[in-house]
Amino acid sequence: MKSGVLLFFILSLSTVVFSQQTIQGRVVDSENGGAIGNWNVFISNTSKGTVTDSLGNFVLGNIPPGKYELVVSCIGFETNVFAFSNEELPLQLKVELLSKAKELESVILEPYTEQPWDKWKGTFFQEFVGTGGNADQCKILNGNSIKLWLYEKSNRLIAEATEPILIENRALGYTISYQLEAFEINLNKRTTFFLGYPLFTELETGNTRKHGQWRGNRVDAYRGSVMHFMRSVYSNQLIQEGFEVKRMLKIAHAEKERIKRDYESRLVKSDKRGSVHGSAVEFGKSTAGLRKDTIAYYKHLMYQPDSVVVYDSTILTGDNLVTSEEGGFFKIARFGNSLLIVYKLDPADPRTARRWSSMQTLAGKEIIIGKNGNYYNSRDLVFTGYWTLTERVASMLPWDYEAGK
Repeated sequence: MKSGVLLFFILSLSTVVFSQQTIQGRVVDSENGGAIGNWNVFISNTSKGTVTDSLGNFVLGNIPPGKYELVVSCIGFETNVFAFSNEELPLQLKVELLSKAKELESVILEPYTEQPWDKWKGTFFQEFVGTGGNADQCKILNGNSIKLWLYEKSNRLIAEATEPILIENRALGYTISYQLEAFEINLNKRTTFFLGYPLFTELETGNTRKHGQWRGNRVDAYRGSVMHFMRSVYSNQLIQEGFEVKRMLKIAHAEKERIKRDYESRLVKSDKRGSVHGSAVEFGKSTAGLRKDTIAYYKHLMYQPDSVVVYDSTILTGDNLVTSEEGGFFKIARFGNSLLIVYKLDPADPRTARRWSSMQTLAGKEIIIGKNGNYYNSRDLVFTGYWTLTERVASMLPWDYEAGK
C-alpha cells in the first residue's frame, strides 16, 4: 500500500517546552498547506486519541512506556502511521497528508463485482468482529461505509471502508473506531486477513452493576490473551501467570524420505510408469520389481505427512524468549520455531488448562514487547489455535488496559 505521506519535525526538541510524555503537532493538506479541523489523531490499540482543532493542531499526553504507532486519518486522505517509542518523547511534529488515490482499479488482475452489504454483512461480522460470547453484544454502527468486492476467479472477498468502522461493544464497555487498511477473506482456503488501527473509547454508564459486568468480562477476555502472554514474557512471569510454553519442532519423516528415494531409484531402472510428486507417489502398472506387500507399505507411508511435530520437554520462561532489553521500556524477542502455548486458569492446577495456541515469528524477525503488552510489529507474528478465534475485535482490549479494571 502506498503511504503517500510526509512526516517530519518542525522544531528542534531542545526548543520545545511541554510534558515529557507528550506529542504535539499540526496536520495540513500537502497540496495547499491548509489546515482542516476534526482530523483523527490517535495511538493505535489504545484509548488515547483526539481530533485536531480548526488550525490543525493536536496534543496527546500521558503516553505510557512502550513502542507505538501514531495514526492520523481523515476521510479522503491517505492514513499516516508513524512508529515511535516513548524514549523519543517529547515530540513536536508536522504532518502532511496526500489525497487518497483510487487505486483499486490499478491492482485488479481479474474480474470483480461490487457486492451488497446486506448479502455479506453476516460473513464480514463473523470474520472481523467474531462469533458468540462477546460478539453477540457487538454492533457495527456504520455498516453502510463498508464496500465489498468479490473476485470470482480466486473466490476472494475484499472489503474497504470509506470512514473508520464504529463498533459498539456492550460486552466489554467500549466503542471502537477501527481504521481499516486491509481486509480479505479467501473463500476457497477459508482464511481471513485484516489489518487496521483501533481506538477505544469507554462507554458511559451510571449503572454500577453494568460497570461491574464490563470489568468481569474484560478480565475474562484478558486471561490467556495475546496481551496477557506478552505482558508475562516482559515481566518473566509466564509460569506464574498460568502459561506453559514449549517449542514445537518439525522433524522430517525419515522413513517416508527413504521410501521415496528407493522408489525413485527403481523407476530409473524400470519403465517409469510410476512417478513421485512432492509428498505422494503415483504407482503405475510397473511395480519396479517390488512385491505387493511392499507396494502396500509404500502407499501407506506416502499418505502420511512429510514431517511430524514434536514438542521439546523444556518449559520456557520469559528469559528464554527475550534476546535483549533496551532502556527498560521494551524487550526484544525472537520466538523462532513455533511455540505451543497452553493457558491454565489456575497455574497450580493443570486440570484448568483450557486454552491453547501456537505462535511463531516470520523468518528472522524480532518482536519488540512493551511493559503493557503492546508488541511491534504485529505483522511478523503468525497465530494458530485458540487465538485465531479470540483475537478479533469483539475481544480486543486497549494496550493501556489495567488488569482487573
